[in-house]
Amino acid sequence: MMRLHIGDKEVSTWSMRPWLLLKELGVPFEVEEHRFLDDVSLQRQQWRAFSPTSKVPVLEDGERVIWDSLAICLYLAERFPGIWPQDPAARAWSYSAVAEMHSGFTALRTQCPFPVRAEKRVMEKVGLAMDLQRIDELWQQGLAQFGGGFLAGDTFSLADAYYAPVVLRLDFYGLIGAMSASSQTYIARIGNLAGVKEWCARN
Repeated sequence: MMRLHIGDKEVSTWSMRPWLLLKELGVPFEVEEHRFLDDVSLQRQQWRAFSPTSKVPVLEDGERVIWDSLAICLYLAERFPGIWPQDPAARAWSYSAVAEMHSGFTALRTQCPFPVRAEKRVMEKVGLAMDLQRIDELWQQGLAQFGGGFLAGDTFSLADAYYAPVVLRLDFYGLIGAMSASSQTYIARIGNLAGVKEWCARN
């Protein structure tokens, strides 16, 4: 059985993406959760035992070791159906949406960090509004263009797994009101997923 190494669920939103993807698609896997340490050097030394980069997430599939959340999801997409939408247009859109999340939205990441702490709720607004506007635009486009309750159609797919941590950020930091009505409906749908509830039960 595959084993997914993840970070502390309260902190590691990157770990959440492949974990949630596997959960929602019903793929069997084992989980090994690793606490972040205050001693970064010690953490790197310990995590090196399972991670080539001393970072999480890492997927072990037999003798294969796959690191980085996007690489893991792409690997899984070669093995299991339903990770990318079947519709070619939705699939092409999803490629870009996932890549944009993987490399972008720096203001949202830095101004709305995990773990959430009360003192961090007073945030600088520079750049954050632009990130929220772009995410709202992206979500509205996917929901309207592919006509489903999820970003790329009627079923949960990789695009939804990649934006699920954004849903948590918007909720935890009280930013849902900045989103359009369709995006708010989508936020509620993602928040009600069994996998999301399970992940948040520890937070």
